[in-house]
Amino acid sequence: MVGTALVDMYSKCGQLDLACWEAIVLFDQMPERDAISWTSMIGGFVKKGCFEQALEWFREMQLAGVEPDYVTIILCLQPVQIWEHLVWACG
Repeated sequence: MVGTALVDMYSKCGQLDLACWEAIVLFDQMPERDAISWTSMIGGFVKKGCFEQALEWFREMQLAGVEPDYVTIILCLQPVQIWEHLVWACG
């Protein structure tokens, strides 16, 4: 629970670039990683515009057998929508 809160704090502060390794280390040390902890990490990557990393983490979440919740799905749709708009604009 504390690990999830710390990961969430790093990502919400937008400091994932500075605290990325700390957040990843905390995440890796968690005895159990639930949808909330995965979503916190994914949300941090989306917030920083690191869409490819966010989608990679989403894939890892699926491989770990963790069921995404609606918040995770919404977060992962954001990069897809942005990429679609870029493709359309460059068309």
